[in-house]
Amino acid sequence: MNQGYDVMFYNRTILGVTSALLISWIACGDDTASGPEPPEPPEPGPELLWAANIGSLVNSRPLKVGKYVYVGGAEGKVYCLEAETGKAKWVYQATRAITSDPCIYTGKIYIASDRKLLCLDYTTGRLVWGYDTPMGYDIDTNPVVGNGKIFINAFDRFICVDADSGRELWQNTLVDAKQDPCTYGRKVYVSDYYELVCCNADTGEKLWEKEFGFEFRPGPPTAGNGKVYVVFSEMPAGEGWLYCYAASTGDRLWRYRLGDYVCVGAPLFLEGRVYLHGHVARPTSVLCFDGEAGKLLWRTDIGEAPTSQRRPCVRNGKVFLGDYDCVVSCLNAAGGALLWQHTMDKEKDRYLYEMCAGDNKLFVDTQGDSLYCFKVD
Repeated sequence: MNQGYDVMFYNRTILGVTSALLISWIACGDDTASGPEPPEPPEPGPELLWAANIGSLVNSRPLKVGKYVYVGGAEGKVYCLEAETGKAKWVYQATRAITSDPCIYTGKIYIASDRKLLCLDYTTGRLVWGYDTPMGYDIDTNPVVGNGKIFINAFDRFICVDADSGRELWQNTLVDAKQDPCTYGRKVYVSDYYELVCCNADTGEKLWEKEFGFEFRPGPPTAGNGKVYVVFSEMPAGEGWLYCYAASTGDRLWRYRLGDYVCVGAPLFLEGRVYLHGHVARPTSVLCFDGEAGKLLWRTDIGEAPTSQRRPCVRNGKVFLGDYDCVVSCLNAAGGALLWQHTMDKEKDRYLYEMCAGDNKLFVDTQGDSLYCFKVD
């Protein structure tokens, strides 16, 4: 089995540079740094287009599909809003609080409401079907769709449901997952308290696993280009590692030592790059890696407050991230330059929860009661 290679070098700072625009460039297999790029001219901050009062805590990441944005609230409502105006096209009232992000597949919206998985028609909000979990267990993860199947975890059950009918296809107790799964081809990947597991998406059979001991906690995996990426953090508050595995065999291809970083949520794979964010014994930073070689391409420090998102939002060459001080940061995805930061009303919005972007708009939900839409060039 190929054990790959390690990228072991800690991220450095450049002496005398302490601003939020700091970018460290570190070559793979070399601990020398070439220094930050010359700062780009600052871009104008976002323009608020509208704010929709959801009426309760916003419990899900917004999802933009075409001309509409979908989001769920703590009082059990699923909203379909016009992306241009924020006006509601339809509202579905569930019997319990909405507890997950929405996902879409072939004209249907899938979202969790405590112990029930809901399937809604995305144009009308009509309930197509509802799936009740075994023993009434609450759904612990966001629903993930792949190849006509929906994957969720409820307590100690990893469950696969047919996306069209809501019929349960299989369940297993191989993992006690609290992290979102991801799919790649005919496989599904899920992490529990100390291991990463790959299952056959059609049958639920375990194909391979990677154990890291009880002192490590894996985050949600992400997959792309034949690889699976996951961050393991040493508990209770130790160093973190970004691992890359072959999606088919589980062979380790490389790993990168993140040092004092303990990453929040999942890496994001997009167009050959892996984006993630981390914090603990240093400023909150956004990091970007070459997904093939494990080379750190850039790192940008954006502030002291921990980030509140599970993963960065990357769209149209920009990286967006929110934090617990209600600050939205926008970075250049190519080189990591900090383009702007926008501070929202912390007293009203408490902290930023999740966001999505599309058509030069950024949709930001908060732990207040509103969903915001900003114009971003």
